[in-house]
Amino acid sequence: NGRPTPPGGQYLMNFEATRFGAKFGCNGMGADYRQEGDRLIPGPVVGTQMACPDMSFESAAGVVLSQPLRMQWQDGDRLRLSSGPQRTIDLVRSY
Repeated sequence: NGRPTPPGGQYLMNFEATRFGAKFGCNGMGADYRQEGDRLIPGPVVGTQMACPDMSFESAAGVVLSQPLRMQWQDGDRLRLSSGPQRTIDLVRSY
């Protein structure tokens, strides 16, 4: 959503054949998914529920990830996931 990644947390997404996992703060979340062209259709997103000092960043990410997502590759190693206007997550591939 144009919001920079807050300092000091763990931020990642990983993809397997039919499941993704994510961490956007102190809680983990994940879901099964299916891919249809440039769309990623997630199943119910489930996650841990630890109390964290500021959960706004991971809560916003959970909202984005719980909707059908459009995937747009940018510059080879950058992936934008969007579920509507003002609902985006920009990822950079790490090796």
